[in-house]
Amino acid sequence: MGIFHIKITTGNKFGGSTQANVYIVLYGDQGSSDRILLRNMASDSRDDENFQLGKTDEFVIEINKEIGKLLKINIGHDNMEAGVDTADWFLEKVEVSCPHANFSWHFPCHEWLAMDKGDGRIERDLYPQPA
Repeated sequence: MGIFHIKITTGNKFGGSTQANVYIVLYGDQGSSDRILLRNMASDSRDDENFQLGKTDEFVIEINKEIGKLLKINIGHDNMEAGVDTADWFLEKVEVSCPHANFSWHFPCHEWLAMDKGDGRIERDLYPQPA
């Protein structure tokens, strides 16, 4: 249970921004969150401004069940973007912090989440790395 702050950085690669619906699942040693849709949740940001090249979007989510120590995240998108066939996205990294517990996790990615780039996957399991 608790409040988590999530920072998602979109890489600065040509065509790497997305307007697709991005989601995240947090997995801990005691359970996992539900799939959390992040679109429309960024503070001081219009919906179409999230996940743009070289930008970091910040989200605050509340999980109403105990997940324990964070072990991994699953992040992806629905591949739906108006006016294009596929919704490519270049994810640089994700940072998750839990202010009340004074913990912070860093999840590097440096990969495309795109059906027509990289390995063709639109979701990834990411594991924390030391800061």
